[in-house]
Amino acid sequence: MDERLFMVIHGFAGTSPIVDGVVIFFSEYAIYVFIAIGAWCLWRKRVSLHAAWAAPVFAWAMNQIIGFFFFRPRPFVALHTSPLLDVLSSGKSFPSDHTAVAFAFAVILARTFPRRQWMAYATAGAIGFARVVAGVHYPGDILGGIVVGILAGYCINALDKKI
Repeated sequence: MDERLFMVIHGFAGTSPIVDGVVIFFSEYAIYVFIAIGAWCLWRKRVSLHAAWAAPVFAWAMNQIIGFFFFRPRPFVALHTSPLLDVLSSGKSFPSDHTAVAFAFAVILARTFPRRQWMAYATAGAIGFARVVAGVHYPGDILGGIVVGILAGYCINALDKKI
């Protein structure tokens, strides 16, 4: 099921240079823009940035542990497809680091800007979806990244409130 859904979503790659450009931007660069703009917004609101860096780092660390025990090769290696990105073929696919980090950061932004939380989650979702279109993750990897990111964000939020 995951492979079939991957093939349908990855089928959008290569259909148009514009689509490919947008996918490449969201899958590789949007996370940096997202974090930079989000951190700037938090700083302007005079909110402590401790949780803003701790949640993505915690999500990334959790992913490394999960990936060590549940290694899954990237879809372009397993299915012999052509990715839009130049990614190490020896890297793990599950769970998606980009998605986990983006969702962990989105949770932090959602706490501070509840009326605009949809923007944070939509951006994080677009980053994850683009990783599938680009051919470097399966949809299940993105779902795993979403779960890890949200859990990491909520854990850091809970700790931040206690401190």
